[in-house]
Amino acid sequence: MNSPTSQILSAALTVFAASGALVLAREPAKPPSASHPTPTSSTSLSTPPTPAAAKVDRVFSIYPGAEPQDRMAKAVAFWNGVGANVEVTITADKDTADIVMLPDRALPEGTVGRTGVRCTSTPCRPTERGVITMSAQAGYPRQLALIHEIGHAMGLAHYRGSGCAVMAPDARSCDRKVPDRVPAGDRDALIQAWGNAPNAG
Repeated sequence: MNSPTSQILSAALTVFAASGALVLAREPAKPPSASHPTPTSSTSLSTPPTPAAAKVDRVFSIYPGAEPQDRMAKAVAFWNGVGANVEVTITADKDTADIVMLPDRALPEGTVGRTGVRCTSTPCRPTERGVITMSAQAGYPRQLALIHEIGHAMGLAHYRGSGCAVMAPDARSCDRKVPDRVPAGDRDALIQAWGNAPNAG
């Protein structure tokens, strides 16, 4: 009996130098307390409401681990409300989360994030828990990298087109900054994978 082939989507946001060598452009380092504040028991984990407040067929819950609440909320808000039939919410329950942030650790040079997720279809619609690991090194655009890795956890591959795309394998695609709105290539890939939200026009 043939079963669908399982694919492991393991992706990393990397920054390439003009020469093609794998390097990470440095930004000024922030003190540990400013770049990674310690969560407190009074911190509430909540997801900002989406503009359309649409009911969608697939909701991914993400356990943020030690990721600061404001950074995680911005990453979740970036993907929600683009008109795709999928959303992300933040949960404090690691055991039931669809996506789990693991502790930061050393990754190969130039790699600032890595996501592992199992897919049994194309386009990729994850069927098991995804895990995200961010690099412990300082000096990379962490907000952009976090948004990129959450995109992988929702089944998105690297964007290979031209112009700014959060899912591009190179952070220079968007000048190492989070764009004000989801770029067309990223939005179209999310809608291709999950379809349009029920009330999307």
